[in-house]
Amino acid sequence: MLQGFNTEIEIGGRHFHVQTEDKGRQNPVIETLVYSGGAIVASRKTPYQTSFGDEEILGLMRRQHRSLLSAARAGQYQQQAQASDAGRYRSVRGAELDSVILEFLKRLRPDTEDRT
Repeated sequence: MLQGFNTEIEIGGRHFHVQTEDKGRQNPVIETLVYSGGAIVASRKTPYQTSFGDEEILGLMRRQHRSLLSAARAGQYQQQAQASDAGRYRSVRGAELDSVILEFLKRLRPDTEDRT
């Protein structure tokens, strides 16, 4: 397994993390994930021949990493990131911590009761 690549970029005020890794000879796949706000907004998996040498694999990793970085810079993942944010975050300004935690638990387990 070869060491991968990690790149942090900001596009239009939104932060993205692009991570590329080799899954190893037992699972000959190069995987690149694009994160925004902790959610995966894009991914690409590319299988390779087990007969490839380290330099060939590194070349594939570099090309795939650069390809998804270019797509992110071109704004290709903005819509997915916004959709992810909409379902994940909401304002808790002015709410007490106990009520925020209780609401979170209710979403995890709808049968949770308020026993205060």
